[in-house]
Amino acid sequence: EEVLSRAAERLKLDPAEVRDRNFYGEPPRDLAPYGQPIRGNRLPRLHAELMASSDYAPRRTEIEAFNRQARFTRRGIGF
Repeated sequence: EEVLSRAAERLKLDPAEVRDRNFYGEPPRDLAPYGQPIRGNRLPRLHAELMASSDYAPRRTEIEAFNRQARFTRRGIGF
């Protein structure tokens, strides 16, 4: 998780987007490093549903706006 967070920061991307891109997916992105296929992976769908139901994007936008204006206080959001 820390590596993904640091990668997102360095690439100037939303950490949730980096995590989404890192999930196993449809073939050929469904193979574990040792060659085992990952079947029935629900994580991408669950991630999308949670992002929508939590209003993640608008909340992140609000937090970024707050942090640009606040001198001493910072807010964050995790997923």
